[in-house]
Amino acid sequence: MGKLDETQNFLDLYLHAIGRDEVPPLYHLWAGLALLAACVADRVWVEKFRGAKLAPNLYVILVGPSGLGKGVAIDQATKFVRDLPRVNLYRGKSTAAHIVDRLGKPFRRPDGKRILSNPKLFLVTPEIGMSVGSGPLAEDFVKLMTDLYTGSPDPITVGTRMHGEVIIQAPCVSWLAGTTKEWLIRSVPRDAIEGGFFGRSVVVGADYDHSKRFVRPQYPADEPDVTAHLRARVRALAHLGGEMMLTAEAREFEEYWYQQREPPEDDLLLPVWKRQHDLLLKLAMLLCLADGGAGVISRQHVVWAQKLAVQALKAMPDVQSAAATTPDTAATHAARELLRRNGRLQHSTLLRMVFSRGVNATQLREAVAGLIEAKQVTREPGPRGGWVYQWVKRGGG
Repeated sequence: MGKLDETQNFLDLYLHAIGRDEVPPLYHLWAGLALLAACVADRVWVEKFRGAKLAPNLYVILVGPSGLGKGVAIDQATKFVRDLPRVNLYRGKSTAAHIVDRLGKPFRRPDGKRILSNPKLFLVTPEIGMSVGSGPLAEDFVKLMTDLYTGSPDPITVGTRMHGEVIIQAPCVSWLAGTTKEWLIRSVPRDAIEGGFFGRSVVVGADYDHSKRFVRPQYPADEPDVTAHLRARVRALAHLGGEMMLTAEAREFEEYWYQQREPPEDDLLLPVWKRQHDLLLKLAMLLCLADGGAGVISRQHVVWAQKLAVQALKAMPDVQSAAATTPDTAATHAARELLRRNGRLQHSTLLRMVFSRGVNATQLREAVAGLIEAKQVTREPGPRGGWVYQWVKRGGG
């Protein structure tokens, strides 16, 4: 019996067809959600405020060290829409001005064919730093993406001295990106990481798992059949439209969750926390669509969405900490990162590791003392003398 006999859930089938590999499962899951969001754009919606449509578009940023599989996860998602003009996949380098032109002006393909403008866009940047650069160009790009996130029912006019006016009719952008923390903080201004832009983004963090080793991906026997089914589902989703409604039980859970949730201790997380309700509704729509639901969002979809929305907060403190790193705090950031990744290290081992990052013994002692005081690290005598440091795991890892 194949997987298609067990379930029709799009995400279950998507993760099944990918098989087993070394890519963190969270990367594949969120890439699949970004794929769903790009397929439907703003053609489906929920009415959060009277007369206002909330679309399920997402900005998903896969963050992790080089070689972890961010590009692999992105490739798995984009292969389903490369030949679907309605989804309007754009992959590669860009500037804010070029995105405006792509959304609001006809363009010609390399073969000379003229393509009409399409204000619905699936933007894919496998490495943000390579795609949008840094400095003023990157700042302009991030500001534009922040503005485009909510879309608009009305035409948006963008005027420049060089190109005149470009009118974008009801834009809707979904974005799937990958990056390392180092490239992220070079490309995205610190105030955007701590404010509006990241409040609109889902940051999916992961790390190496050295126990997970596959020379090649292991695919299930029914992969061709499942992939063909998924391709047909994607084509159908690209033509789906209409308002999505929550059942009474779904609204009851939404209300309970909204009233009971605690604000974050760190004010830097408030922009993300404040927009978590929108993310909950977006994810509930996508989970309903994955289930093949006829536009009716059940309580279970909202429960799943709430778990994913909480998950989306977990990587934020680590990224914001990296963005706030200065020469004075570099030692603390290096020690925190290495202890978080390794869990438990002897002082001598940690010193060797941070020394290559320009941190000396005095700086390390001060950094570890601060981490211990903040209750992020514990310290105990080692079996052969010296100290052993232990990372204190919390909800964020």
